[in-house]
Amino acid sequence: MIVLNRQEALAVWFLSGALLVGTAVSIVDHNDAQRFEEFHVVVGAVAVPDVVRVEVPAKGPVPINQARAEQLQSLPHIGPKTAAVIVDYRQKHGKFSTVEQLSRVRGIGATTVERLKDHVSLK
Repeated sequence: MIVLNRQEALAVWFLSGALLVGTAVSIVDHNDAQRFEEFHVVVGAVAVPDVVRVEVPAKGPVPINQARAEQLQSLPHIGPKTAAVIVDYRQKHGKFSTVEQLSRVRGIGATTVERLKDHVSLK
């Protein structure tokens, strides 16, 4: 059994009362149909482009020496940050001559390189 001092007991009574009052208000509010407002969409509030371009990842291996960051993100285990780091590394150090050189990129280890071998090319 839990033993409460006077202050703790008052706090429990106060919180219980507040919970009951809040529940009662919620029930009354929910059953009052006049309080519901109709939902209206404001046409033209936000400009929506006519055409939405979605780039579909290319079939086959991704050319790691030419691919943009968006294309690199289609590779397994490569997110936006890692893709940007790959592009940055390529700009600073030149093209990759082997797939294994990807392990020099911060955030890519030997396991990731093994997973990428079938998905990338050196074009």
